[in-house]
Amino acid sequence: MRHLKRGRLQSAGFYSAPRLDWQKMHQSLQAFVEPIPSGTKESLERQGVRCFTGPCEFVSPMELVCGEEVISAEAFIIATGARPRPLPIKGAKYAASSDDFLELSSLPERIVFIGGGYISMEFTYVALAAGALVTLLDSGERILERFDDFG
Repeated sequence: MRHLKRGRLQSAGFYSAPRLDWQKMHQSLQAFVEPIPSGTKESLERQGVRCFTGPCEFVSPMELVCGEEVISAEAFIIATGARPRPLPIKGAKYAASSDDFLELSSLPERIVFIGGGYISMEFTYVALAAGALVTLLDSGERILERFDDFG
């Protein structure tokens, strides 16, 4: 991790810069992530949670139809999970998403991350540890703007 100060790594318990084998990490990630959806659903159902997949439609403020079943509740919370947000810039169609990054079977020698958020920071450090030359672009006042500024 040639771009990180050696003293900071040593103060965090590292005595040499970590190296990452991208192919092994990618294989491990796929083996870890693939069973999560079915395993999570089974675990939730064992705990009494009813799970529905597929399209659903509100028919009133307190009723939702999923397939043939009508689901009633006093409140519905829509929490669909995080998805990469499309970039509001010209040429955005040429950029890959964070999901695409995790699908790379090999890491390019040079990579640019757009955005100074948490996921971008994680991927920056992963790419650095794997030996890539990284450029980070952010339009904000500082990276990690949503976090407290201790500077």
